[in-house]
Amino acid sequence: MTRANQIEKLRHKLNKLHTRLQSPKTRFRTREKVQEAVDKTLSASPAGRVIAVDIETKEIELSTIWVLPICLDKCKISPSGR
Repeated sequence: MTRANQIEKLRHKLNKLHTRLQSPKTRFRTREKVQEAVDKTLSASPAGRVIAVDIETKEIELSTIWVLPICLDKCKISPSGR
């Protein structure tokens, strides 16, 4: 699997986690639990070394929404996937 494919697959998994965090029924109630889930997701992929995730907290109408901005860090993807 090329690096570009690994990164895309990891971004998809992080987006799924982001969707779970946005749900009113989320089980993630603390920043620590969110960080554990992010770390587990990143460590499961070789591309986890080049993606940085910041956890932001936004409180809306007495509930907490967790936001995961995803950015590539030190990663250049060439058209050939190298």
